[in-house]
Amino acid sequence: MVLRGTGKPLKHEPLTELLDNLEANALHTLSPVSIHLRWARDNDQLVLDPCWPNGDRILVRRSGWTIGRADHVRFRRPSGFGALPRPGTGKGLKRLTQLLGLEGRRLDVAEYIAIARAIGAEPYELIQGAEGAVPPAK
Repeated sequence: MVLRGTGKPLKHEPLTELLDNLEANALHTLSPVSIHLRWARDNDQLVLDPCWPNGDRILVRRSGWTIGRADHVRFRRPSGFGALPRPGTGKGLKRLTQLLGLEGRRLDVAEYIAIARAIGAEPYELIQGAEGAVPPAK
């Protein structure tokens, strides 16, 4: 716009001053916001961002999981974070509990998060196998 209006490019000093003013305004007048990568704890649920274009999230609760909205939980989507496939339905957390070897224990979302952190994985990584691996049929 400056080039079109004046015929000259914007000099470095005014541009730096503008960026400094924007940064200072953001730091000193806006409330801080938590931004997460792929998953976040939200009260009694775990919110997974599968990077779907429609903004839906996977919401995991003690009673199971659903696909829904959690727009108040903000996520960053760096390049390289591809969309995850849509999960199957109807199994709740039972299969995940079996895969983790925790049958017979009643786990809440906080415990799933703690397990993920303890093994250094994101929750969606807990159930992946080697390339081409197929889980055993029941």
